[in-house]
Amino acid sequence: MTNQLRHGALALCIGWTILSRSLLLKLGMSNSPGSTFLPPEIVECFQSFSIGAKEMDGVTAEHDKPHTNFALLSHWKQISATLIHATYIKDAFSHFDSRTVNIERALNDLDVLLRCYAVSDEAARNYARLTDLREVLRRGARFAFTLFGQPSFWKFDWTVGPLTPGNPASDGSHESEQRGGVSLLGEGTGQSLALDMAVWPSLVRVMDGEGRKVEGDVLGRKR
Repeated sequence: MTNQLRHGALALCIGWTILSRSLLLKLGMSNSPGSTFLPPEIVECFQSFSIGAKEMDGVTAEHDKPHTNFALLSHWKQISATLIHATYIKDAFSHFDSRTVNIERALNDLDVLLRCYAVSDEAARNYARLTDLREVLRRGARFAFTLFGQPSFWKFDWTVGPLTPGNPASDGSHESEQRGGVSLLGEGTGQSLALDMAVWPSLVRVMDGEGRKVEGDVLGRKR
């Protein structure tokens, strides 16, 4: 495995851990508040709403029409984010921050994988590594709260198109940089395989604050 592919795969694991815990609608009606990077009480409150799973799936389904419920949900998100701003932004990760337990759980889940690739297992370096990883996850939680407080609804686009077999540049190929992601290289051959790998997705706005579907509103680009 090349260093580029290894770094890309580990970045993907960290990114997926953060982003899979960040979107309110993607957490669904049945996911445990014990894993989310959003305030667990927010998820519990959301799960008590009478918004069916089919309606939530309609946010990303092309054939479904916008629902009035999403306009109301948008207002609820903004009001809730304003009311709890002091706890989760101004005094973030204090003893009163209910996200701390879930961040530590995610940290422990990731560490099982990441410590296999640590340069040294020395206690001091291991402590510094975990401290850095904890800060990355906390930034992910801040990002999740920021998205929650926005009037719009979002999804992450992880898709990356196929690469044309060839001989990409040694730095990971200019084509891969333009398309987003890390190209999968044949070990020792310099030949690209069939697919590119996105290690960080695009953020796509799929519905505005009034429940109207938005097409092609992409913020940022894949990496």
